[in-house]
Amino acid sequence: MTKGVCKVLQGIADDIQLTIHQLVRKKTPDAIYSFLKKEGYLDSSEFPDIQVPNVGSTIPQDKIILLDQDPNYYFRSGEYVGYVLDGDAEELIYIYAKIVREIKLHDSPQYRYRAMYEIDIGKDENIVTSSVDIYKIKRVNKSHSLVPYEGVSSESPMKRDLADVLDELSDLLEAIWFDSSLSQEQRRRAIKRLYLKWHPDKNPGDEEFVTEVFKHLKSELERLEQGRPRKKSRSGARWSGGRQAGYSGFYRSWDEEANTYQRYSHGDGFFTYTDGHSSSSWYTPRPNSTEGKRWFRQAKADLRAATKDLSGDRSFEWACFKCQQATEKALKGGLYALNGCASKSRGHSIVEYASQLSNHCGTSDLVTQAVFLVNLKCDHLYTRYPDMYGGSRIPNDVYTLETAQKAIEHATNILKIVAGLLGEKM
Repeated sequence: MTKGVCKVLQGIADDIQLTIHQLVRKKTPDAIYSFLKKEGYLDSSEFPDIQVPNVGSTIPQDKIILLDQDPNYYFRSGEYVGYVLDGDAEELIYIYAKIVREIKLHDSPQYRYRAMYEIDIGKDENIVTSSVDIYKIKRVNKSHSLVPYEGVSSESPMKRDLADVLDELSDLLEAIWFDSSLSQEQRRRAIKRLYLKWHPDKNPGDEEFVTEVFKHLKSELERLEQGRPRKKSRSGARWSGGRQAGYSGFYRSWDEEANTYQRYSHGDGFFTYTDGHSSSSWYTPRPNSTEGKRWFRQAKADLRAATKDLSGDRSFEWACFKCQQATEKALKGGLYALNGCASKSRGHSIVEYASQLSNHCGTSDLVTQAVFLVNLKCDHLYTRYPDMYGGSRIPNDVYTLETAQKAIEHATNILKIVAGLLGEKM
């Protein structure tokens, strides 16, 4: 490949063959950018450092319109995307994620929405999910107009024949409607994405074409809901038959969501993901008391579970582990409430989290209590794994009733402080 590139350039790149060879071996845009900057081929003033989102952090509400609703995209390894967490049907939480790799299936999927990917969502382990739950992040050009992210979509901008678009949309709707591999929630989400993709409110400047497609989409959903076959298919797709519950009951809320596009898309300084580089403002964390209280609620449940381990089977190591978990989640909840995120969100260092929270609220006792817990070996490793100890000992041999009682005391002190910050009850 290196020789081919030099040949195309007709000899003018012969003196940098090694550089070209190193460049073509880079596998991601970030790696290419970093290499070119290191070698001095990019001007720092013209190409500022790439700012990337914290994987696992929540996407702010007014940035969700940057998520492309087409469920039929191809994703590249290393690409930053949006991922939707399972939750209440109309109160979904979107977070930043990173594509690790595509999971190769036995049969290549006919539609990209069926493709499976391993993604990093900022936890200890990666997860595997389908394209239905992953969103391309739109870029913005210099004129502040939204443009699709580079990639393969089911709808190329050059393909504007209305009859073809309508027929392919019907094919895709039927595929999703009768796809037994999708859960009910995934099917609803895929149809919602198509609904929003073709909604006139989300396509300013292209209303005439999009309105026709949108009318066809709603008509097709009504047909599928009633179990009626298609009159004609230009693509030769066959009717699968059958009747299922429809989605017309969601139209109102989906229309309201589409309308938010117009409210958020006209704010000054909003479009910041430009020319392949993103400024920090497009993912700047914001205080999120709702998320903070959600973490704190689980922290209280963990602490209650730790107390129960003091009786019955008397699993003192598990009581200490749950104290660590309660403390970690309470501290992260406090950080979410104050600044919108917990840095190193996949970590487990309660002393570090306590220090971060103390810097915000000026309460040094948080660090003191966290240090006590760590000195009691109340962490996520010592409490569970035999190979953390020498000889023949296991965690169950090490932790005593006294240790567990002290752990519960210090964890309780930490939760009381965080409860005060959140305005919550213990």
